[in-house]
Amino acid sequence: MESAAEALAEVSGSVAGINDMNTEVAEATEEQGVVAEEVNRNITSIGNMAEQTVVSAASAREASKALENETAKLNAMVWQFGD
Repeated sequence: MESAAEALAEVSGSVAGINDMNTEVAEATEEQGVVAEEVNRNITSIGNMAEQTVVSAASAREASKALENETAKLNAMVWQFGD
């Protein structure tokens, strides 16, 4: 009987070890899910920032063109007074 009891104790210990490993795997999987969500949020944020940069660059380009046009008008006026 001791042999059977020892075998059962060994099996019980192995099952407990497997349960512990399963718990660790589940916790690691949950942590990976949290990290993946954070990475996804960061990528979305980077995409939004890139879009804002494009809009800002277009706005700056338009402002630069407007400034160039105003400069040309002022130069024309200065030349009129110079003549």
